[in-house]
Amino acid sequence: QPTDQPPTSLSGIRPILQNIVATCNLGIALDLKTIAMHARNAEYNPKRFSAVIMRIRDPKTTALIFKSGKMVVTGAKSEEQARQA
Repeated sequence: QPTDQPPTSLSGIRPILQNIVATCNLGIALDLKTIAMHARNAEYNPKRFSAVIMRIRDPKTTALIFKSGKMVVTGAKSEEQARQA
């Protein structure tokens, strides 16, 4: 029977999802400098980190975009939010 509350384990502890991490591969190489210059809320400092860091306001998440075309989205509270980001 579906419920909004997660099931309680034998110990009485009720786990709650706080952070979803999603990954995807776009399958093409990306020009990170161009992305950073044209995207809002994006920062790119290749001396510090080899990906564009894009902070998304709604849903409140952070995307790491790599030159290889791979992306990592963190901070989502649900799978739907991760897909939206």
